[in-house]
Amino acid sequence: MIKRVVRRYWVFAPVLAVALALLVSTAVRSSDDNSASGYLLKAASQKLQLQASYSLERRFAGRVAARQDADVGFELGGRVANMRVNDGDRVRLGDVLATLDTELLVTERSQLQAQLADNQARLQLNLANTERHQSLQASGFASQQRLDELLTEQKTLAASGDALRAALENVDSRLRKATLRAPYEGVVARRFADVGTVVGAGSPVIRLQEVAAMEAEVGVPVDFALSLAAGQQVSLLLRGERLEGRLLTVGADVNPVTNTVTVRALLPSDARAFNGDIIQLLVNDTVPTAGFWIPADAITDGVRGRWTVYALVAEPQAQRVEARDVQIHHARADRVFVTGALADGETIVAAGVHRLVPGQQVALDDPVAAPQLGQTLEAH
Repeated sequence: MIKRVVRRYWVFAPVLAVALALLVSTAVRSSDDNSASGYLLKAASQKLQLQASYSLERRFAGRVAARQDADVGFELGGRVANMRVNDGDRVRLGDVLATLDTELLVTERSQLQAQLADNQARLQLNLANTERHQSLQASGFASQQRLDELLTEQKTLAASGDALRAALENVDSRLRKATLRAPYEGVVARRFADVGTVVGAGSPVIRLQEVAAMEAEVGVPVDFALSLAAGQQVSLLLRGERLEGRLLTVGADVNPVTNTVTVRALLPSDARAFNGDIIQLLVNDTVPTAGFWIPADAITDGVRGRWTVYALVAEPQAQRVEARDVQIHHARADRVFVTGALADGETIVAAGVHRLVPGQQVALDDPVAAPQLGQTLEAH
């Protein structure tokens, strides 16, 4: 009977062994959990350094302008006979740009030359007659009246000759002005006329832009204009490229629309700038506010819309996280300038604040370097 009972319960021996193994495994895990309860998160830290102020580089937008950019044309009207240049052509001082039809001027010049030749012939005859009459008068064979008439005629012919020569000079001047020449070295920005076009006196035929160092024309607020002076070096930003220019002039009046003063700066000769390009003038601005530069990752949302920084308070076995309200004065991608419930020399959590809560104990990780005190950019 006893042997039968033993055989009957011996079947449950494997089940008991499995249950015993599960109990041992649970005990081991419980022991591991107890040891893990003492683990502390590591927090990246940074020691605060109080700054008396922070510096910005303000951006003021303007445009690039050629030092000389003129619409040139003929001083006299007429029909365009020849155009020597096209848009984009580079010309030197004195190069021919265009010419007018001069057929009428050439004819007029020929007429004047013929009239002058006739005048000179009559003048030569007058001189000969005058000389003969003066000889005859000395012998008593000529009247004084006739001699006076010849002398008066001589003066009249001389005056007519001077008038004809002046008219010839006028025609020659008009012939020269029928040729349009480049007033300076430059690039043809635009052509307004073609061959056969009848243009009026002073009408623009070609827009010529000087090939020389370009200028930047920028409007700045009065407060910044007072800090600028002609001749000083300034920083410019053209299509993302930083350039060093020289300030030429500071305007003397305030634009009533923009309430700014226009300043002109000379660009470097090797600047790849085009007339009308957008350019920015960079001006240093120091804000006298004491505060701290901290990493942008050290800022988190606080209660009621406030910004919060986690300070680290030393305790015997760890560091305790403590929330501090701050105010952001200036921000950029990697750092912010703040003021608030912080003190010089305090240590804050520099990154990973989303993993922490106030009152939590943490261990210090490797410190994060304080942000450099370089300048930031602010657009205007």
